Amino acid sequence: MVVLDTSVIIERVKRKEEIRENITAVTFVEYPKIVYYKKFLR
Repeated sequence: MVVLDTSVIIERVKRKEEIRENITAVTFVEYPKIVYYKKFLR
């Protein structure tokens, strides 16, 4: 299971890339808008 850290998530959002991996709870707390990112595949 791959889990991405906040810095990786932010870089992918900036590059408008898909996020297929899991995120940490810390990422969700630091960047809650991630759940609305269209390319975040839940």
